[in-house]
Amino acid sequence: MSSFRDSLLQSLTVPSRVHTYSLRFLGVTAMQRRVLLLLFLLLSGFAAAQGEPEPVVSSGRIVRLSDVPSKFVNRRNVDVWLPDSYTPDKRYPVIYMHDGQALFDGRLSVSHQAWGVADTAAKLIRNGRLNDAIVVGIWNDGKYRHSEYFPQKALAYLPDAARTAFVDGMLAAAPRADAYLRFIVEELKPLIDGRFATLPDRDHTIIMGSSMGAMISLYAISEYPQVFGAAGCLSTHWLGGFDDNAVIPLATFDYLRDHIPDPATHRIYMDHGTLGLDAHYAVHQQFFDLLMRDRGYTDVNYASGIFPGAGHDESSWAARLDTPLIFLAGKPGAMRPGVMPPVAMRPGAMPASDPFLGTWKLNVEKSTFAPGPGWKSQIRVYKNTSAGIAVTWVGVGAKDEQMRVSYVYNYDGKDYPLAGSGNYDALTGERIDALTVKSVEKRGGMAAGIAVLVVSADGKVLTITDDGTNAKGEAFSQVLVFDRH
Repeated sequence: MSSFRDSLLQSLTVPSRVHTYSLRFLGVTAMQRRVLLLLFLLLSGFAAAQGEPEPVVSSGRIVRLSDVPSKFVNRRNVDVWLPDSYTPDKRYPVIYMHDGQALFDGRLSVSHQAWGVADTAAKLIRNGRLNDAIVVGIWNDGKYRHSEYFPQKALAYLPDAARTAFVDGMLAAAPRADAYLRFIVEELKPLIDGRFATLPDRDHTIIMGSSMGAMISLYAISEYPQVFGAAGCLSTHWLGGFDDNAVIPLATFDYLRDHIPDPATHRIYMDHGTLGLDAHYAVHQQFFDLLMRDRGYTDVNYASGIFPGAGHDESSWAARLDTPLIFLAGKPGAMRPGVMPPVAMRPGAMPASDPFLGTWKLNVEKSTFAPGPGWKSQIRVYKNTSAGIAVTWVGVGAKDEQMRVSYVYNYDGKDYPLAGSGNYDALTGERIDALTVKSVEKRGGMAAGIAVLVVSADGKVLTITDDGTNAKGEAFSQVLVFDRH
C-alpha cells in the first residue's frame, strides 16, 4: 500500500507559478487523474464505508451511533469510546476526532492501519497521566472528505483563479467545511452531551485530527472558540492539495491571523514528521509558529513538535499519540507544557553553530526597498542536508503577491538552480568569512544580481543586501533585515 502511495506522490509535479493552483499527474488523462485521486484516498484509509462492523478494542468499550442524520451533511457513523471507568455518575471531558474509521481498529481502514486510540488512552489513564475522557470518532464522508475538512473561509484570501481551480479540482466543486462544523456543533455535540455523562463546557471539549483532519480542527477552534477549548493537529496538511505551493498556506495563514482564538482560554498542539508528505510541512509550520507567538501563545498553551523519521500515516500518528493527548488532556505534571521530543540532526548536517542555519523572520520596519514599497512579510529557513544548504522562504509582496522560493546550494561558486523566483533561475554561493556569504543571482546564465548575507556577531540578525535587475530589466536595491526565530 505505502509503495503505491509513494509512487503516486512522486508523479505529482510542482506548479511553475504559485499564484495559480493545479493538481497534475504526469502522462494521464483527466479521467485517470480522478481515478488515481480516488485510489489515493482509498489507500490512505479515508473512504467512508457502509455496513462496516463495529471496532474491536482491548480497553474500554465502543458505542456505535449508526448513520447519524444531519440537515447539514450526509449521514455517517460515529464511534464513541468510553473508558473502563465510565459511569453515568461521573462527568467526562470529550475529545472529538475526525476520520473515525481509522482511529480504533485497522480492519475498518483499507490501509489496515489505525491510530490505536483506545489502547493509548487507556494506558495513559492507568498510568495516571491522562484524565478519564470520552473519545468521539466521527467518520469521514469519503468523496467529500477534502471538501469538509479544508478551512472554508480561508478560500476568501485566495486569488480568484486559484480559488476556482482549487475548489473545482480538490473540493468536489463546493466547500463544505462550514456545514460539517455545524453538524458537529449543532447536532452531534448536543446528541453526545444528551446521551453520555460529559463535561459539555469549552474547557473540557477538545477537537483533534491529522492531515486534513488537522486543518479542520484548527478551523473549528477558530470558528467556534466558545465550543472548543483545545485542538490537536498532527501532520497539518498546509499544502491543501498534493502540490508544493505557497498560495494556499498563505491564504490559510491570513485567515488564521484574524481568527485564531484567545491564548488566555485555549490550547493548541501541532506536529509533523519528516518523511513523505510530512517532509513538505516544515517551512509552513515554522511560519505558523511565528504567527502564534505574535498572537501571544507560549509554551504553556502551544506546542509544536517535529518527529524525525515519521511519515504521513496512521502508524506514525499512533506512535506519538500519547504526546498530544497528554498536552491537551493530561493530568497536572504529566508533561511540562511545550516540551517536545528532541529533533535529530540528519546525517551530514552542519554543526548547529553555523550562523546561517535556522529560521529568520523579516523585520519590515528595519528593511529598506528601492523602489518601494517592498515586502510585507517574509520568513526564511536555512538548513543543512547531505546535498548542501537547503533554503526555503515564503513571503508576501507589496501588491499581496505570494511567493515561495527554494534552492539547495554550496559555498563553492558553482551554479545551482533556483525555483519559484520570478527574477532569477540560478545562483552561486561563496563564503567570504565565518559571518558573510556572497551570492551571484543569475538569469539565463548571466549575472543579474548580487546578494551579500551577513550574520551579526551575536548570531541574532541576518542582513541581506541585494542589488540587481528584475525580469523586466528594472534595477532595484534592497536591504533585508531578519531577526532569528
